[in-house]
Amino acid sequence: MNSWLIFALLAPVLWGFSNVLDCAIRREFVKNDTAITFFLAATRLPLLIVFFIIIGFKIPPINAVFFILLGGMLWMLPFILYYKAIEFEEPSRVVLLMQTAPIFVLSISFFAIGETL
Repeated sequence: MNSWLIFALLAPVLWGFSNVLDCAIRREFVKNDTAITFFLAATRLPLLIVFFIIIGFKIPPINAVFFILLGGMLWMLPFILYYKAIEFEEPSRVVLLMQTAPIFVLSISFFAIGETL
């Protein structure tokens, strides 16, 4: 069996466990959507530091830093909405709706930057 097939099948299984675990943590332990989102972002910081140690770090220009921070905030905003959604509904329904993201990416990229298939 090809190794890529194992990874391709294992990824949705792990995402499924992650979604159920998110729901359990959100409902039982952490009641604040912003706090759990901040924790999610903070847990990625050690990996980022190790990554920069391995490949080296060069300070980007100030305008690039602004866009990096803006991109990070825009990347974390949907998680607040995700946690708010699983507060009210089962993760199986919320995740099904989240899987419509490629449709939105396609339509936004088509209208915003003129991408085609």
